[in-house]
Amino acid sequence: MPLYEAIFLLRPQAPKDTVAYIKRILGVVFEEHPTMRVRELQNLGDRAMGKYVCMGGVRNYAGRYLQLIYDGPPKVRETFSRAMFTFGQQNLMTFTVHRIKDQDYINHMYLKAMRHTSPAGLDPDVRNLAFVRDFHRFELGAKS
Repeated sequence: MPLYEAIFLLRPQAPKDTVAYIKRILGVVFEEHPTMRVRELQNLGDRAMGKYVCMGGVRNYAGRYLQLIYDGPPKVRETFSRAMFTFGQQNLMTFTVHRIKDQDYINHMYLKAMRHTSPAGLDPDVRNLAFVRDFHRFELGAKS
């Protein structure tokens, strides 16, 4: 089955249980498409947008992004549309679904693993600044 990525953009004032909201919608989708398989559901957090989205007369300059990566038939997109607007029109600003190549997903997972295990990573428990400094000096050809 083809691999798809769905990005949901919700209001930043939406309740914090937005992942539970998406799981409720997935329950409806699973009833119609039992062969669909979810690979990853991730709350990407509140982020500023490059362009505002007007909803209910209010300009929203930030939004909560959710990413869902799944395998499924192409008809799942239509089922998502129906379920999203049935359950949560008050918090959903927009969403998009597009097909991604398998190699892109493998690259995404590889980079995600590297961020978590890299000595220069974002996790303060794993970060080793002395290693990064020495590696940078080695690249520049400087002697320590």
